[in-house]
Amino acid sequence: MQQLFKPAKLLLYLLAAILGLMLGAMLAGLLGAGKGQGLAGGAIVLGYGVMGSLIAFISSIIIASYLTVKQVIKINKIVVILLLIFIGGLTYRYLNKEKTKTINTGINKKPTPVLRL
Repeated sequence: MQQLFKPAKLLLYLLAAILGLMLGAMLAGLLGAGKGQGLAGGAIVLGYGVMGSLIAFISSIIIASYLTVKQVIKINKIVVILLLIFIGGLTYRYLNKEKTKTINTGINKKPTPVLRL
């Protein structure tokens, strides 16, 4: 029981829970679980994220109980890289969505000249 509370293993639990939250919410978005639900759509997506986080947390506890600290450190590095890739992808999508929003709304358009008589 004592070996489940090593710092590297605690970090694995935290990182797995965060990754599970993001992956669960992304899965809900891909499945369209919140579309057409009105105000409940956000709660549905959050629910998927929380369930993914819980599954990842429990899985990481089970996995960490069978591994050595050196193996857990390697897994932590992999999970951090996955989180950085995931956050980078979300940032890229957000920036592209903002760019297309400004193009579609015409904020950057030049005003058309008006012919005055």
